Amino acid sequence: MDLPRWTYVTGNTLVCDTRVLLHALIISSDGANNGQVMIYNGTYYTHPQVMDVYYLRYDTKVIIFEKPLLLDRGLYVRLYSNTTGVMVQYEPLNP
Repeated sequence: MDLPRWTYVTGNTLVCDTRVLLHALIISSDGANNGQVMIYNGTYYTHPQVMDVYYLRYDTKVIIFEKPLLLDRGLYVRLYSNTTGVMVQYEPLNP
């Protein structure tokens, strides 16, 4: 088991292609309008969606999971307009 990692994504991104624990998300807005980010259990946005996060403009949305979220097919992050980026804390697991 690896230690949790942080990565900052600024576009639609495959964060991890193996089983993974999702620990936290920090989402930053561009300040223009409300925004949206989706999290998928898999390697692309056609895989099962597990989260749909909406947030207000001028807002930084912080989500910390008390118990990390297990994603058994990988972790894909999809950003919609008005999202500057997402800081993702995750922990890859052995296959």
